[in-house]
Amino acid sequence: MMAKQATSDQTIEILNLLSKNDLKREAKNIISNLWRKEWHFLRDNKLREIKPITDRWINPSNITRQQEVILTRLRIGHSWHTHKHLMDKTDSEPCITCGSNISIKHILLECRQFNEERTKHNIPSSIAVCLNNEPQNINSTLSFIRDTNLYKTI
Repeated sequence: MMAKQATSDQTIEILNLLSKNDLKREAKNIISNLWRKEWHFLRDNKLREIKPITDRWINPSNITRQQEVILTRLRIGHSWHTHKHLMDKTDSEPCITCGSNISIKHILLECRQFNEERTKHNIPSSIAVCLNNEPQNINSTLSFIRDTNLYKTI
């Protein structure tokens, strides 16, 4: 009789118990959503131009550790070319070809010194596409870096 009454009684609380894995998954989703929102609204975020979403980078399995390091440096915008002046404790110098500020974007997409290599390797015109997870774009970018003799200085 009590069981029948319990099924129709609206005042009885039903506890929704979750497993440990369900709780972990839910916590990860909540944290991911919070990070996604913060990433979207962050001002002056240079990295967001390269990586507009917060998903993990996935590098192809066929690239070497050295290539992974180069790719990571390109993605975060830190290289010998862009940060040498900090190590030397001097002012940054403009590009000797264009007079522009030297940045990874400038090297990969803008500097006229590398127009021929850029065309040869089909470098996309967007920094986000150039440095995304697509194996074809990664291979093109790494080949471009090698052909421009920037491989050892990135």
